[in-house]
Amino acid sequence: MTQVLHKRRARAALTVLPVVGLVAFSLAGPALADPPQHAYDNHHSATGDNTNEDNSRLDQPVPEPAPVTTAVVQPATVQEAPDLLPCGGTISTDGKGVHPDVAVSRLVDADKSLASECDAFPYELKSIPDGLRFIKPSGFPLAQFFVDVTWYRGLGEPDQQYTVDFEAVEGGFPVEMTDCPTSLRDADTGEVLGLTDAKDMSPQEFANIGIFDQDGRVYGDASDNGLTQFACIADSTEVFDAWADGGPRFKILQRIWLLGDVLMRSH
Repeated sequence: MTQVLHKRRARAALTVLPVVGLVAFSLAGPALADPPQHAYDNHHSATGDNTNEDNSRLDQPVPEPAPVTTAVVQPATVQEAPDLLPCGGTISTDGKGVHPDVAVSRLVDADKSLASECDAFPYELKSIPDGLRFIKPSGFPLAQFFVDVTWYRGLGEPDQQYTVDFEAVEGGFPVEMTDCPTSLRDADTGEVLGLTDAKDMSPQEFANIGIFDQDGRVYGDASDNGLTQFACIADSTEVFDAWADGGPRFKILQRIWLLGDVLMRSH
Protein backbone atom coordinates (compact mmCIF):
# COMPACT_ATOMS: atom_id res chain seq x y z
CA MET A 1 0.00 0.00 0.00
CA THR A 2 2.82 2.33 0.74
CA GLN A 3 4.48 1.87 -2.65
CA VAL A 4 1.35 2.37 -4.58
CA LEU A 5 0.64 5.59 -2.82
CA HIS A 6 4.10 6.87 -3.61
CA LYS A 7 3.72 6.11 -7.27
CA ARG A 8 0.43 7.90 -7.44
CA ARG A 9 1.99 10.99 -5.89
CA ALA A 10 4.86 10.86 -8.40
CA ARG A 11 2.43 10.68 -11.28
CA ALA A 12 0.49 13.57 -9.86
CA ALA A 13 3.63 15.63 -9.72
CA LEU A 14 4.49 14.87 -13.29
CA THR A 15 1.04 15.79 -14.32
CA VAL A 16 1.11 19.22 -12.65
CA LEU A 17 4.50 20.36 -13.96
CA PRO A 18 3.58 20.67 -17.60
CA VAL A 19 0.55 22.80 -16.66
CA VAL A 20 2.71 25.18 -14.65
CA GLY A 21 5.20 25.44 -17.44
CA LEU A 22 2.45 26.20 -19.93
CA VAL A 23 1.06 28.97 -17.80
CA ALA A 24 4.49 30.55 -17.44
CA PHE A 25 5.03 30.41 -21.17
CA SER A 26 1.67 31.98 -21.89
CA LEU A 27 2.37 34.96 -19.59
CA ALA A 28 5.80 35.68 -21.06
CA GLY A 29 4.90 35.01 -24.69
CA PRO A 30 3.88 38.49 -25.96
CA ALA A 31 7.14 40.14 -24.79
CA LEU A 32 9.31 37.66 -26.66
CA ALA A 33 7.33 37.18 -29.89
CA ASP A 34 8.50 38.83 -33.17
CA PRO A 35 6.36 41.75 -34.52
CA PRO A 36 3.94 40.76 -37.27
CA GLN A 37 4.97 41.50 -40.85
CA HIS A 38 2.37 44.25 -41.42
CA ALA A 39 3.98 46.32 -38.65
CA TYR A 40 7.27 46.33 -40.61
CA ASP A 41 5.42 47.35 -43.75
CA ASN A 42 3.72 50.30 -42.03
CA HIS A 43 7.00 51.41 -40.50
CA HIS A 44 8.79 51.45 -43.87
CA SER A 45 5.94 53.39 -45.42
CA ALA A 46 5.97 55.93 -42.60
CA THR A 47 9.73 56.57 -42.94
CA GLY A 48 9.58 57.09 -46.69
CA ASP A 49 11.13 53.79 -47.71
CA ASN A 50 8.05 52.95 -49.71
CA THR A 51 7.32 54.84 -52.93
CA ASN A 52 3.59 54.67 -52.35
CA GLU A 53 1.98 57.63 -50.67
CA ASP A 54 0.57 56.91 -47.24
CA ASN A 55 -1.40 59.01 -44.81
CA SER A 56 0.83 57.86 -41.99
CA ARG A 57 3.90 59.75 -43.27
CA LEU A 58 5.12 62.22 -40.70
CA ASP A 59 7.02 64.42 -43.17
CA GLN A 60 4.12 64.99 -45.55
CA PRO A 61 3.68 68.80 -46.05
CA VAL A 62 0.64 70.34 -44.43
CA PRO A 63 -1.25 72.65 -46.84
CA GLU A 64 -1.36 76.27 -45.76
CA PRO A 65 -4.83 77.50 -44.81
CA ALA A 66 -6.54 79.85 -47.24
CA PRO A 67 -6.07 83.51 -46.28
CA VAL A 68 -8.90 84.93 -44.26
CA THR A 69 -10.46 87.91 -45.97
CA THR A 70 -12.15 90.44 -43.78
CA ALA A 71 -14.61 92.85 -45.29
CA VAL A 72 -13.60 96.42 -44.49
CA VAL A 73 -16.60 98.41 -43.41
CA GLN A 74 -16.56 101.73 -45.25
CA PRO A 75 -17.88 104.74 -43.38
CA ALA A 76 -21.08 106.18 -44.74
CA THR A 77 -20.61 109.13 -47.06
CA VAL A 78 -22.21 112.18 -45.58
CA GLN A 79 -22.76 115.04 -47.92
CA GLU A 80 -23.12 118.34 -46.20
CA ALA A 81 -26.20 120.30 -47.10
CA PRO A 82 -25.44 123.63 -48.82
CA ASP A 83 -25.94 126.86 -46.94
CA LEU A 84 -29.29 128.40 -47.77
CA LEU A 85 -30.43 132.01 -47.78
CA PRO A 86 -34.05 132.53 -46.68
CA CYS A 87 -36.03 135.73 -46.82
CA GLY A 88 -34.94 137.79 -43.85
CA GLY A 89 -31.51 136.11 -43.77
CA THR A 90 -28.12 137.80 -44.12
CA ILE A 91 -24.80 136.44 -45.39
CA SER A 92 -21.44 138.19 -45.36
CA THR A 93 -17.83 137.94 -46.43
CA ASP A 94 -14.76 139.70 -45.05
CA GLY A 95 -12.43 141.40 -47.49
CA LYS A 96 -9.62 141.38 -44.87
CA GLY A 97 -9.28 145.14 -45.19
CA VAL A 98 -8.01 144.78 -48.76
CA HIS A 99 -11.01 143.70 -50.82
CA PRO A 100 -14.51 145.06 -50.14
CA ASP A 101 -16.42 143.83 -47.10
CA VAL A 102 -19.87 142.61 -48.14
CA ALA A 103 -23.16 141.68 -46.47
CA VAL A 104 -26.18 140.52 -48.47
CA SER A 105 -29.64 140.65 -46.87
CA ARG A 106 -32.54 138.98 -48.62
CA LEU A 107 -35.82 140.89 -48.53
CA VAL A 108 -39.24 139.36 -49.03
CA ASP A 109 -39.54 138.41 -52.70
CA ALA A 110 -41.24 141.11 -54.74
CA ASP A 111 -44.17 138.81 -55.54
CA LYS A 112 -44.67 137.66 -51.92
CA SER A 113 -46.21 139.28 -48.86
CA LEU A 114 -44.49 137.38 -46.03
CA ALA A 115 -41.00 135.99 -45.47
CA SER A 116 -42.56 132.62 -44.61
CA GLU A 117 -43.82 132.38 -48.19
CA CYS A 118 -40.29 132.45 -49.59
CA ASP A 119 -38.22 129.41 -50.50
CA ALA A 120 -34.64 129.44 -49.25
CA PHE A 121 -31.97 128.82 -51.87
CA PRO A 122 -28.20 128.18 -52.03
CA TYR A 123 -25.87 131.00 -52.96
CA GLU A 124 -22.28 131.98 -53.60
CA LEU A 125 -20.77 135.19 -52.27
CA LYS A 126 -17.15 136.23 -52.79
CA SER A 127 -15.12 139.35 -52.18
CA ILE A 128 -12.70 139.86 -55.07
CA PRO A 129 -10.15 142.60 -55.92
CA ASP A 130 -12.09 145.86 -56.28
CA GLY A 131 -15.40 144.05 -56.32
CA LEU A 132 -17.73 141.26 -55.30
CA ARG A 133 -19.64 138.42 -56.91
CA PHE A 134 -23.02 137.21 -55.69
CA ILE A 135 -24.71 134.27 -57.43
CA LYS A 136 -28.08 132.70 -56.76
CA PRO A 137 -29.89 129.92 -58.65
CA SER A 138 -32.25 130.64 -61.51
CA GLY A 139 -35.96 130.30 -60.87
CA PHE A 140 -36.19 133.21 -58.43
CA PRO A 141 -36.56 136.21 -60.76
CA LEU A 142 -38.21 138.43 -58.13
CA ALA A 143 -35.82 137.75 -55.25
CA GLN A 144 -34.55 141.13 -54.04
CA PHE A 145 -31.66 142.08 -51.77
CA PHE A 146 -29.84 144.82 -49.95
CA VAL A 147 -26.10 144.57 -50.64
CA ASP A 148 -24.08 146.51 -48.04
CA VAL A 149 -20.55 147.10 -49.32
CA THR A 150 -17.54 148.78 -47.74
CA TRP A 151 -15.27 149.99 -50.53
CA TYR A 152 -11.75 151.36 -49.88
CA ARG A 153 -10.07 154.29 -51.60
CA GLY A 154 -6.60 155.59 -50.90
CA LEU A 155 -5.71 159.25 -50.36
CA GLY A 156 -5.21 161.02 -53.64
CA GLU A 157 -7.16 158.43 -55.60
CA PRO A 158 -9.99 159.86 -57.69
CA ASP A 159 -13.65 159.22 -56.96
CA GLN A 160 -14.75 155.87 -58.21
CA GLN A 161 -17.52 154.62 -60.41
CA TYR A 162 -19.44 151.58 -59.29
CA THR A 163 -20.61 149.22 -61.99
CA VAL A 164 -22.77 146.16 -62.12
CA ASP A 165 -22.45 143.26 -64.57
CA PHE A 166 -25.06 140.53 -64.56
CA GLU A 167 -22.77 138.34 -66.67
CA ALA A 168 -25.52 137.57 -69.17
CA VAL A 169 -23.49 138.75 -72.17
CA GLU A 170 -20.28 137.12 -73.35
CA GLY A 171 -17.37 139.46 -72.77
CA GLY A 172 -19.24 141.37 -70.05
CA PHE A 173 -21.75 144.20 -69.97
CA PRO A 174 -20.86 146.62 -67.13
CA VAL A 175 -23.42 149.29 -66.32
CA GLU A 176 -22.81 152.20 -63.95
CA MET A 177 -25.08 152.14 -60.92
CA THR A 178 -27.09 155.27 -60.14
CA ASP A 179 -29.42 156.29 -57.31
CA CYS A 180 -32.51 154.21 -56.78
CA PRO A 181 -35.80 155.52 -58.24
CA THR A 182 -38.61 156.88 -56.10
CA SER A 183 -40.72 153.79 -56.82
CA LEU A 184 -38.48 151.89 -54.38
CA ARG A 185 -38.51 154.57 -51.67
CA ASP A 186 -40.81 155.46 -48.81
CA ALA A 187 -42.82 158.51 -49.76
CA ASP A 188 -42.20 160.22 -46.42
CA THR A 189 -38.63 159.30 -45.45
CA GLY A 190 -37.11 158.65 -48.85
CA GLU A 191 -35.65 155.39 -47.54
CA VAL A 192 -35.45 152.54 -50.02
CA LEU A 193 -37.80 149.79 -48.92
CA GLY A 194 -37.80 147.53 -51.96
CA LEU A 195 -40.36 146.34 -54.43
CA THR A 196 -43.82 144.96 -53.69
CA ASP A 197 -46.75 143.72 -55.77
CA ALA A 198 -44.49 142.88 -58.71
CA LYS A 199 -46.06 139.55 -59.62
CA ASP A 200 -46.41 139.07 -63.39
CA MET A 201 -44.86 142.47 -64.15
CA SER A 202 -43.44 142.69 -67.65
CA PRO A 203 -40.05 144.28 -68.46
CA GLN A 204 -41.92 147.27 -69.87
CA GLU A 205 -43.91 147.69 -66.66
CA PHE A 206 -40.66 147.57 -64.69
CA ALA A 207 -39.20 150.24 -66.98
CA ASN A 208 -42.24 152.44 -66.39
CA ILE A 209 -41.33 152.69 -62.68
CA GLY A 210 -37.64 153.36 -63.32
CA ILE A 211 -36.36 149.76 -63.05
CA PHE A 212 -34.58 149.11 -66.33
CA ASP A 213 -33.11 145.80 -67.39
CA GLN A 214 -29.32 146.09 -67.06
CA ASP A 215 -28.20 142.61 -68.10
CA GLY A 216 -27.48 143.58 -71.73
CA ARG A 217 -30.16 141.36 -73.23
CA VAL A 218 -32.39 143.95 -74.89
CA TYR A 219 -36.12 143.55 -74.35
CA GLY A 220 -37.77 142.20 -77.49
CA ASP A 221 -34.55 140.86 -79.07
CA ALA A 222 -34.18 137.17 -79.86
CA SER A 223 -31.44 136.92 -77.21
CA ASP A 224 -33.59 138.43 -74.47
CA ASN A 225 -33.89 136.16 -71.41
CA GLY A 226 -37.17 137.71 -70.32
CA LEU A 227 -35.69 138.86 -67.01
CA THR A 228 -35.33 142.32 -65.51
CA GLN A 229 -32.08 142.50 -63.54
CA PHE A 230 -31.30 145.77 -61.88
CA ALA A 231 -29.13 147.38 -59.18
CA CYS A 232 -29.12 150.90 -57.79
CA ILE A 233 -27.51 152.84 -54.94
CA ALA A 234 -29.92 153.25 -52.03
CA ASP A 235 -27.48 155.13 -49.80
CA SER A 236 -23.79 156.06 -49.77
CA THR A 237 -21.56 157.51 -47.04
CA GLU A 238 -17.85 158.35 -47.18
CA VAL A 239 -15.74 158.04 -44.03
CA PHE A 240 -12.11 159.05 -43.53
CA ASP A 241 -10.11 156.26 -41.90
CA ALA A 242 -6.98 157.91 -40.49
CA TRP A 243 -5.70 154.84 -38.63
CA ALA A 244 -5.81 152.17 -41.31
CA ASP A 245 -2.93 149.68 -41.26
CA GLY A 246 -1.72 150.73 -44.69
CA GLY A 247 -2.06 154.43 -43.97
CA PRO A 248 -4.95 156.89 -44.10
CA ARG A 249 -7.71 156.12 -46.58
CA PHE A 250 -11.39 156.54 -47.26
CA LYS A 251 -14.09 153.98 -46.61
CA ILE A 252 -17.17 154.24 -48.79
CA LEU A 253 -20.21 152.61 -47.18
CA GLN A 254 -22.87 151.80 -49.73
CA ARG A 255 -26.25 150.14 -49.59
CA ILE A 256 -27.29 148.77 -52.98
CA TRP A 257 -30.71 147.44 -53.91
CA LEU A 258 -30.48 144.42 -56.17
CA LEU A 259 -32.87 142.43 -58.32
CA GLY A 260 -30.97 139.48 -59.78
CA ASP A 261 -27.49 138.00 -59.22
CA VAL A 262 -24.54 140.10 -60.03
CA LEU A 263 -20.88 141.00 -60.39
CA MET A 264 -20.14 144.46 -58.99
CA ARG A 265 -16.94 146.43 -59.35
CA SER A 266 -15.43 149.77 -58.46
CA HIS A 267 -13.34 151.55 -61.10
